[in-house]
Amino acid sequence: MTISVGLASANGFLTPAEAAGLGIPLQILSKKEATTLRSFGEAIVPGSDKEGLVHFIDNQLAQDPNDCMLLLKYFQIRPPYIDFYRSGCIALFKYCQAHYGQEFEYLSKAEKDEVIKALIRGRTEGWQGPPAFLFYMFVRSDAVDVVYGTPEGFEKLDIPYMAHILPPGGMAT
Repeated sequence: MTISVGLASANGFLTPAEAAGLGIPLQILSKKEATTLRSFGEAIVPGSDKEGLVHFIDNQLAQDPNDCMLLLKYFQIRPPYIDFYRSGCIALFKYCQAHYGQEFEYLSKAEKDEVIKALIRGRTEGWQGPPAFLFYMFVRSDAVDVVYGTPEGFEKLDIPYMAHILPPGGMAT
């Protein structure tokens, strides 16, 4: 999985992890949204931060909605897709403040697990945003994509890579 980014005067293709490692500026997400998504995604799928979850989401949000690879596109959620992520981040922020007195990224592992279980079960009293389970499901999908949706990710799972969508230029042999 690669994302297209502008590097100086030349265009290049980087993986989300490479873009994150190089500190490529985000195009769409605010710093707070990025911090929330980074922490939330890492709590759901460990390794997603290292693999560039935030850069992947940001890059996809910057695409023409017809070219976007985010799962929410297929659930008839209307663009601009940033509205879904932004309202989900705000709802998560407010929920954690109301129930724990702090933001998600500052919660203990046990508290993060409690929040995630509440989102999955729909037991999110006071949640004001997109349906809590959908927010969890879409961020989880994005995190799984960056961690396991590559040949290296398949290798981590010890299964042969079989792309369902060939990358540009086909498969390297």
